[in-house]
Amino acid sequence: MRKLVLLSLLSVSLLGGCFPLTPRNPDAGMTVATTTTAEQLVAALNDNADRIQAVESTQIDLDVSQRFQTFGLQAKLVCARPKYFRMAAYFSGSEMVDMGSNDQEFWFWVSKADPPYLYHCAYTDFDTGRARLPLPFQPEWVMEALGMARYDASKCQVLARGGSVQVIQQARGPDGQPVRKITLVNRNAANQVQVVGHQLVDAKGKMICEARVTALQKDPRSGGILPRQVVLSWPAEKITLKMRLDGTTVNRQFSQDQIATLFTRPGLRGVPGYDLAHGPDQPYGQAQRTNARGFVR
Repeated sequence: MRKLVLLSLLSVSLLGGCFPLTPRNPDAGMTVATTTTAEQLVAALNDNADRIQAVESTQIDLDVSQRFQTFGLQAKLVCARPKYFRMAAYFSGSEMVDMGSNDQEFWFWVSKADPPYLYHCAYTDFDTGRARLPLPFQPEWVMEALGMARYDASKCQVLARGGSVQVIQQARGPDGQPVRKITLVNRNAANQVQVVGHQLVDAKGKMICEARVTALQKDPRSGGILPRQVVLSWPAEKITLKMRLDGTTVNRQFSQDQIATLFTRPGLRGVPGYDLAHGPDQPYGQAQRTNARGFVR
């Protein structure tokens, strides 16, 4: 149970899309020119990102399967550009995971880990290669999967294969090794493009994980498009995660106090911190957890 919860919930950071499938809600697409260059495609993706400054989902249902075992979880998330992110997940009413990020650092805690450290890492340490992630959690991947991240056309390779397009970016994986992030895009007869997948492959082309979007949603006010139903698979661990995002709000405005509450690493009573670049912190002792609008108790 411990490993199942740990792997499945941290996989949520890669929620994304599919590749041969066309998601339900076919009208949720970005219109492009009849002849689309790589620059035009990236511009369409960036236009969608600019429409989505913040996303909050208060009703996320998760069904996790590993071989012959299946269980359900509930989760909530809120994120805002550029790197603000917070997610909590629950099993039978008990909080199992708290993960988050701000513009300085990211963190995650899993109740069933042994020991249950509150792991954290400064972006300056991660970007310089001083830290290694024990699990695949990078907040910027969440932003990309939700359609909130901008693409740098000068750093993207675009490959067209019939009605499908791959946008390929070089990156570093959780272990510091080079990986490729592949955004999969479908194009329909109405010259609309849909981001239908995000794959992570290693330097040899082996799949690390992938997901399939089975339904999209379009925010009526901003026109931004983001996933609603997602199926994620992690081949090495034989894990499948089915996720449905309901109760979604786009572009909620946050006060400075709300930002400070939601996107600050919490204190956990009796749980030691662990800096991924520098090792264990001193125990938090009797520090109370930060209260964050129902995300933590």
